[in-house]
Amino acid sequence: MRRSRLLVVALAVPLIGGIVGAPAASAQPRLSGPTTEFTVLAAEGQSAGAAEQAIRAAGGTVVKTNTAVGLITATAPATGFTERLSGNRAVFGAAKAKSIGAAPKDKAAPKPNAVEKESQHSAPNARKNAAKKPVGTDPLDDQLWGLKSVRSDLSRTVQPGDKRVKVGIIDTGVDGSHPDIAPNFDKADSRNFTRDIVADETGTVVDGPCEYRGCVDPADHDDNGHGTHVAGTIAAAANGFGVSGVAPGVTLVNVRAGQDSGYFFLQPTVDALTYAGDAGIDVVNMSFYVDPSK
Repeated sequence: MRRSRLLVVALAVPLIGGIVGAPAASAQPRLSGPTTEFTVLAAEGQSAGAAEQAIRAAGGTVVKTNTAVGLITATAPATGFTERLSGNRAVFGAAKAKSIGAAPKDKAAPKPNAVEKESQHSAPNARKNAAKKPVGTDPLDDQLWGLKSVRSDLSRTVQPGDKRVKVGIIDTGVDGSHPDIAPNFDKADSRNFTRDIVADETGTVVDGPCEYRGCVDPADHDDNGHGTHVAGTIAAAANGFGVSGVAPGVTLVNVRAGQDSGYFFLQPTVDALTYAGDAGIDVVNMSFYVDPSK
């Protein structure tokens, strides 16, 4: 009886040793390469929190999360991260942010469009000529072919817009101190969802040096000019100065998603849209396209 028990133990030892020493079937790919930015989307039915856990388990770092749609910006080593996420049920997919091209180095930077800066040249004779214009228009309105093209110069004599209507400007920002914008600007509801990018991974300048701490501009700031121009087209105040907008009576809200350079990337754009919905913004204007390289 004693011998048979010893035989069972002797047979069992090599069997257990074989199991312990076997390589793990679910070994994860090795992470390597420089730290890179990734866009990660949570799977349908899965929370953003679950996707964040998957990112951390795969060796990544969560940078920013939009819980409303499960969109996450993360950083991780360039190689191996997406392969690690591919089998996780909490993640629909992940993509690496990468440059898709570059402007020629010898190409001079374009000068700001005069239309974007028209207000800077309107002040000297604006107030002097205001009395000569019909009620509801501003001194330089005759130079804005768009007002007459959509006949807003006539329609706003009936309804110039209501202050309770909030129009979100999803663009490069809005200069809330501009004399034609300030009367209609809502700084309290305005937000900036971007962070200035000094240069890309190749060293090519994107936004240039940061003007504010943390590279985050205030919510009433616009270093590009396009957003302010758009805001003015929509609702520059009819105040006897400069130009007036299509609906000079509505309220303007800056919901910034564009970089100083004019690029628009996915995460800030989605963040701006979901904020506008959550904040009860009545309508938003989006005069841009989203760049696919981020």
